[in-house]
Amino acid sequence: MTDHAAPLTTITVQRSPGGYRDRMRAYKILIDNQAVGTVKPGESVTTAAAPGTHTVRMKVDWCSSPAITVIAAPGTDSAFFCEPGGSAAAALFSLFRPGSYISLKQLR
Repeated sequence: MTDHAAPLTTITVQRSPGGYRDRMRAYKILIDNQAVGTVKPGESVTTAAAPGTHTVRMKVDWCSSPAITVIAAPGTDSAFFCEPGGSAAAALFSLFRPGSYISLKQLR
């Protein structure tokens, strides 16, 4: 008798290579509020996840992106793109708007 596990899904986060703000800092990748890795400017990180509904969010210190809910089908890849949520000058204003410091968009 063989045990057939459900095929996993993957979640990929790509970070913009440019920009002055946060260029020396890695963003934490949170899936379902659990840190699963970090991504630096110009990097792409892929992590395996169980099929189903997940929330994806980026975080650095106390600042974050909005959370995005994704329904991940078995054997598929959900892709996201992140970058600073504005210029270095706008960073101060982002501190007062929770979830706006990092921009996160779902690609597929």
